[in-house]
Amino acid sequence: MIFIIIFKILFFLSLAALLVIVIRKIPTLSRLPEKPGAQEISLRSIFSEIKKAPKNLGSNIIPQTRLEKFLRRLKIFTLKISNVLDKLLKKTRKKDKEEEI
Repeated sequence: MIFIIIFKILFFLSLAALLVIVIRKIPTLSRLPEKPGAQEISLRSIFSEIKKAPKNLGSNIIPQTRLEKFLRRLKIFTLKISNVLDKLLKKTRKKDKEEEI
């Protein structure tokens, strides 16, 4: 039962992450021409976009303190899940050893 809940949570978190990525890419996609190959892409423009990316990364979406707080909570959550899974593995190994004997 708990596995189903965990998998559902992971599924919805993944879905939310995909939606965030798509929403962030809509302005870039709207600037592209409708016909493929209609606009020439120069290496200079590609490198200028790459140089801008680290500066703009996350600054316009989530303030730094909220991001840090979220990441800390996510780390604690993953550690708790890891601990639960570790306990389940120990129980199953113990049962297997008892059945062998």
